[in-house]
Amino acid sequence: MFFARSALVAFVAATASSLTAANPISLEARTPTFDGKCIALSSASLAAENKAIRNAYIVPDVYNSFDPKTTVALYYNEKFVPYGDKLTATQTLLQPNVYFPAPEGDQGDKYTVIINDPDVPLGITHPTFLHWIKKGLTPNCQTPASDSGQDVRIYISPTPPPVLAPTEHRYTISILREPKEGYNPSALKYLTELITFDVNEYEKNTGAKLVGSTYFLGSAT
Repeated sequence: MFFARSALVAFVAATASSLTAANPISLEARTPTFDGKCIALSSASLAAENKAIRNAYIVPDVYNSFDPKTTVALYYNEKFVPYGDKLTATQTLLQPNVYFPAPEGDQGDKYTVIINDPDVPLGITHPTFLHWIKKGLTPNCQTPASDSGQDVRIYISPTPPPVLAPTEHRYTISILREPKEGYNPSALKYLTELITFDVNEYEKNTGAKLVGSTYFLGSAT
């Protein structure tokens, strides 16, 4: 679902002036307690993640539902990116580092990271533009979890068009638990060859399960 069809006006009003009192994301969510480079896993931090994702209308625009089992910490250029932080195309040119602790119920599982953009102008791609898929990640709070695993689709840096509305896009970072038996190669190949991308369909067709998320706001300048 395209962002402008759900709550573009309300969201822009909440984020345009600053990421302070006008922002629906709480101060606690933006300045979390850390465990190494991870956001420390607790009921409070999971609730903060859930609230941030829902306040940004990522449910339902990207996910049909969301029940986080882990916290996701995103770093660009070695700098932590709080929920809803604003970054330019220059700041996101290089692949980020992603850290997350073992999710609730982890049994030595592998995980996939996905970055996608639900705010591409309607008619270019729908429902989202895929920027990165990497599978086989191992949870880690000391070194980037995203250093493990294997690229399925290499990282494409965010470059929202400066002259097409909205000029500020949400970029969602999703962590999915991979199926025990691994991905079906043919299903994975088909899904990841698409330019348009749907996380919900990805879950349905691969057996992966969303366990955590974060997001940032990207613009050309």
